[in-house]
Amino acid sequence: MHAAIHDIIEPWRSDLQRSGQTYYLVGGAVRDLALKRPVTDLDLVCRNAPAAAERLAQNSHLRVVAFGKRPDQRAYRVICLDDPTRYLDITTQHGTTIADDLKDRDFTINAMAAEISNDLEPRVIDPLNGMRDLQKKTIRMVHPAAFEMDPLRILRAFRLAAELGFTLEAQTRAAARRCAAVLSTCAGERIWSELLQILECPHSAEWVVKLDAAGALQAVLPEIEAMKRCTQNAHHHLDVWRHSLLVLENCERIFKHLPEEFGAAAGYVEDYLGDGRHAALIKLTALLHDVAKPSARDVSAPEGRITFYDHDRIGAVMVANITRRLRLSGRQSRLVTTLVAEHLHLLFLAEPQVLPATRMRLFRKLGKDTIALLILGMADVRATRGPAASYDKRHNFCRWVRETIVNLQTTILPRAQQAPLITGHDLIGLGMSPGPALGAILAQINKARDNDQVTTRADALALARKLLSPK
Repeated sequence: MHAAIHDIIEPWRSDLQRSGQTYYLVGGAVRDLALKRPVTDLDLVCRNAPAAAERLAQNSHLRVVAFGKRPDQRAYRVICLDDPTRYLDITTQHGTTIADDLKDRDFTINAMAAEISNDLEPRVIDPLNGMRDLQKKTIRMVHPAAFEMDPLRILRAFRLAAELGFTLEAQTRAAARRCAAVLSTCAGERIWSELLQILECPHSAEWVVKLDAAGALQAVLPEIEAMKRCTQNAHHHLDVWRHSLLVLENCERIFKHLPEEFGAAAGYVEDYLGDGRHAALIKLTALLHDVAKPSARDVSAPEGRITFYDHDRIGAVMVANITRRLRLSGRQSRLVTTLVAEHLHLLFLAEPQVLPATRMRLFRKLGKDTIALLILGMADVRATRGPAASYDKRHNFCRWVRETIVNLQTTILPRAQQAPLITGHDLIGLGMSPGPALGAILAQINKARDNDQVTTRADALALARKLLSPK
């Protein structure tokens, strides 16, 4: 471990020495080096971080940016201009000694430090037995008031446990449950950062259940409480919340078995899931796709039939508000909201009587994000196993999803992205005036093309003349 610490600090050593301060490598970097995991963040502390940053900023190949690492802590990010992917963060040491600083941190496995010097064997400082807890695979809070000091640490505890395969120590778990409600006071972007990392874990469903049991999930997603009390109709065997959890589990099963599910298209799907954090966003949608069912629920008299009319449309509005509260990016918010809005529409599109043009409109709208909607639909249908649900319909729907995904890259999306056969200029050339009617004619021609009734420019012009001719 000592040699590894030396290796990751070596590119920065001469710059740090010129700044004239003693530095300590702290937190996750020391933990991950001890676990032989890749180190992604280099966090250093010193006596006077602003002064150190000012000295480092005098070097022409470095740039220093100040930011709020925590609500109560100013940090300085030092970026190498020759390689912007290489950076480290510097904060001011709390307390008289480095041990005092470490005792103010979140968990024992993050409360270790290594003094940076010319010595090839840096001295590891571990006043709270973090190494012992690493060996025991335990997440233990440093201080009884750790969660009161920063409630976000509750989510971080579960996130670290999910990432590392650790368990929460009993008192830490009890304190998390006791303080969970205060999580709602944390900034939305901080909450989303931790939730996103949990959802990126391959077995996030089990951790979502644990977050729920601790009361932490309700604090950040209060909308789920009504889902737990919402029974469904005969098509479902579970209430809305347990159904949503099962959809999440099904998504993870699909991700784990892409070759068995999609054959030759598995690589195409895998590339999509790994790009832009799509897999985690699909999982979030799985949890929230039926969020509006409690408010849309109705019971018809006298037969007592339960319905959820418009829950897709209402749900899209609710999810847009949730993503705004959690400060998802515009792209992330649009994807999750669109998936919620379209998840029922997809079930209709799988019916054999649906015209190709009807499907093509959605494929054209979503592009590659069609993959996300198809996987969500497959996971949703597989979680619908009430007495009125049909095995044949489930089987046929999943077969249609597989066929669609296999054809998406080679046939469907190239066709959806084709340039139009004719444009508005062509219609004006045929004597038509600009206006809404022109767009309507073009839409009819595109629809005919999607239904294979028009295949060439000459066909499109002939249809345009027919549509323009007096009846």
